Amino acid sequence: MVNRSLILAIIVLLALPVRAQAADETYRDWSMVRGAAGCLAMISVGLRDAGSGLLSVALLPQDDPEHPAIMTARVPLGAALSQPLTYTHPRGEEAIGLTWQSCTDRTCLASAPIGAEEVERLKRGTSVFFGFRPLPEVRPLIVPVSLFGVTRAWTAAQACD
Repeated sequence: MVNRSLILAIIVLLALPVRAQAADETYRDWSMVRGAAGCLAMISVGLRDAGSGLLSVALLPQDDPEHPAIMTARVPLGAALSQPLTYTHPRGEEAIGLTWQSCTDRTCLASAPIGAEEVERLKRGTSVFFGFRPLPEVRPLIVPVSLFGVTRAWTAAQACD
């Protein structure tokens, strides 16, 4: 009896990440994505596949009141890693930089902790503009990213169990 219960519990636990990843919720342009490591708010610009699009941006909740989010941005492989990936708000204020972390055979990932004030600013905004050099010798590519739905997706990601 104990063995059956243990086996059943293992089967249920193994099935959870697959089921959780399939339970995405969409809020206008943003989605709340459930994964094995937790939940995040995400948007992809370009192709439908988040792993191969022009730009995917995610906000991951953190247990840090000063920096409640980690922002990540994923771009196609080939980006000029000697130049930072940055974003700005529409009023042309100072760019906020993300640090390159790693690359796979298809994409490169940059990230940075985001302060509580910046999270609130993103929630109040309508768009931001990400800039990066898709290849080392070309002009920067500026990608507009909608913020419609980021508030609800972020709230859902924070509340996710």
